[in-house]
Amino acid sequence: MKMEKSIALNIIYLPDEQTRNKAIELSQKLATELFTEFVLNPQNPLPHITIYQALFPTKNLEKIKEFIKDLSSDIKAFEIEMNGFWVNVVRGFVWWNCVKIDQLVKIHLETLEKLNPLREGLVSEGLKTYPGTDDDKNDIENYGSLLVGKRYTPHITITGLKNADNDKKVLEILGNQTNSFRAKSISIGYLGNHGTVTEIIESFSLLS
Repeated sequence: MKMEKSIALNIIYLPDEQTRNKAIELSQKLATELFTEFVLNPQNPLPHITIYQALFPTKNLEKIKEFIKDLSSDIKAFEIEMNGFWVNVVRGFVWWNCVKIDQLVKIHLETLEKLNPLREGLVSEGLKTYPGTDDDKNDIENYGSLLVGKRYTPHITITGLKNADNDKKVLEILGNQTNSFRAKSISIGYLGNHGTVTEIIESFSLLS
């Protein structure tokens, strides 16, 4: 079988079982009342928190694995708190936001710095024609991704809405959900449509 020259990856935290199940429950609930792009489940697409996602040359996958392995070996497990929902009325995504603590930002920035060069300038076809703001275009041009650096907003994407005008109804349906879990690993997954994760390639444990 011919190996593809490029591979779309998502570097992520996987939530614990309780948080995962709650995210799936909320995604299913929205799907029963509104038209949505996808529904989370335990296999595909997986609930997750993105650290950095981009398109890479397949030949660099082992280098990416080595970096994430080394990074994880220097980080102690830490708490991630989920608090509040947000609907992107332009793109239709429903986010369950994380409290943006320094540790989340530090890991994102280090990952961005080390992995961005391994893209070797690759940008996914979808982002090449993305009709975003000047900040979006700058992120795409320089990092092959969106909402990076100072714009990084850690979250679990609950679903994507086919009609983003339903934002007020979404917030009424979801209510006020808070949760927290201990991040114990960093994983590399395959990046699917709508920023989803379709399968885990490998996970690396953080220090206990």
